[in-house]
Amino acid sequence: ESFKAGEEILVQGQPGRERFYLVNSGTVEIIKSGKVVARMGRGNYFGELELMYSTGTCAATVKTVTSVDTYALKKDTYQVLLLRQTMALRERNLELIDRVDFFADLTAYHKMVLAEAFNTRTYNDGDKIIRRGEAGEYLYVIVEGEVIVWGVEEGTGKPYEIIRRHAGHVVGELEFLFNHDAVADVVANGVVRASRLGRKHFESAIGKTADVLAAQITKGGYDHYLSKNADDKVR
Repeated sequence: ESFKAGEEILVQGQPGRERFYLVNSGTVEIIKSGKVVARMGRGNYFGELELMYSTGTCAATVKTVTSVDTYALKKDTYQVLLLRQTMALRERNLELIDRVDFFADLTAYHKMVLAEAFNTRTYNDGDKIIRRGEAGEYLYVIVEGEVIVWGVEEGTGKPYEIIRRHAGHVVGELEFLFNHDAVADVVANGVVRASRLGRKHFESAIGKTADVLAAQITKGGYDHYLSKNADDKVR
């Protein structure tokens, strides 16, 4: 679909066009409560929120700055494509979960729930995936590449390499299981792809991590974390 400069494609608070728009050329601005909050050009898209959540009305006004050409998908077509993408992503995540020993004791249902919660990200060489001292809210499964776990020598403060992890390994599991701050830096050694799982999502969907993964705790040799000194830092 094509639009002239100054035309309002979507209007905040008004019914939408039931379309997903991908900008092919030109520029549009996003306006919320009378204030321009963003500009979009070729390759950007809009209208997906109204289709995904069936809000009935538009969350923002989309107004053309220049003449604009878009590719437009009707609601039914968009939802079919979105469903296919969601199912494909779930299948990929299920395959990943099945390859990781850390999740071996979960039921098929629990694995299905988690498959919808993983979020895969790409990290460049030297990026800190986990930072020492920060809240350990996430567990990471390495999909591709290698990471180095770095500790800090007590007294001198000098960093030292603890271990290297590769595809199929899990990092951040201690923090994930025992809900304490990260005890080491986990740094990408080259380009790394890792899938992230948040504890809040895990516990809201399945239950307490330490309860659900109790068998894994025993296998992993984490017994000392369950003692009265469970909050002590790893040295």
